[in-house]
Amino acid sequence: MLKFGDKGQGQQQLGSYLRVTVNSSNQIIVNDCDNNNLKIFDPTGRYLFTCGSRGSEPGQLYSPWSVITDGEDNIIVADFKNFRVSVFSRDGTF
Repeated sequence: MLKFGDKGQGQQQLGSYLRVTVNSSNQIIVNDCDNNNLKIFDPTGRYLFTCGSRGSEPGQLYSPWSVITDGEDNIIVADFKNFRVSVFSRDGTF
């Protein structure tokens, strides 16, 4: 079992209503509904980067609800309050 992150809004902190998936490199992608972003960690739990921020512009998220990856490791997120699906590349680029 791996445990990482603390509750909060900081770079390596997590809110509530979390959904988790992994990509083909076993990077851990955490969908953080409260903080309106996705946080990506390596397989050991070390923070790598964040995708998105709160808002309605392209690349922004507002209550991201679920997350999956596709065969090319693109990150696909259901953006609940923006009524859309957003796709980020493997490195977090929108």
